[in-house]
Amino acid sequence: MTDASRKPLLLNPEIVCKNICDDERILFNPANGYMQIVNETGKFILDRCNGTRTAEEIIAMVKDTYAHSAPDTLENEVKSFLDGLKKGNWIKEVHA
Repeated sequence: MTDASRKPLLLNPEIVCKNICDDERILFNPANGYMQIVNETGKFILDRCNGTRTAEEIIAMVKDTYAHSAPDTLENEVKSFLDGLKKGNWIKEVHA
């Protein structure tokens, strides 16, 4: 893993989150008007982006929770999801 994966991740405090149902959450960025809907796994990941957990830790938690999925595939999907969230400014790395 890279050094970036060892920095804690935090949901951008400007983002408005609302559960639309048990399986989905809508994210809204008032700064740019963008919205994104995430599924149950996305909610699980976002709930762990609290400024105390790194990407490595979050990936391990997803692997434990969704043990029925192929670990390598799951790891790649979570990395890709987190990268997309960072690029979209939905989450950010917390610098010490």
